[in-house]
Amino acid sequence: FLKIFNQEDTQESVFTELSQLVQSSIDGKNVCIFAYGQTGSGKTYTLLGTPDAPGIVPRAFERLGQAVRNDSSMTISLSVVWPHPAPTIG
Repeated sequence: FLKIFNQEDTQESVFTELSQLVQSSIDGKNVCIFAYGQTGSGKTYTLLGTPDAPGIVPRAFERLGQAVRNDSSMTISLSVVWPHPAPTIG
């Protein structure tokens, strides 16, 4: 493991730790962020967050969107693997 987070870590601190991976993807490298843990441990919350405390996914999408707006030649490819049934987002 590169990093293990606990319940005292905020959404902002988790994303700060992972933001270098988002930058690596903008720089053209392949990146994988893997959330693992027992049921109820906060994986979905960490990935998606709430409107008041957005998680990794919305923060990463915002950062990727900024990069595309700054470089119109950039394209983004995204794959998501989620267990069935997927949670309702939004």
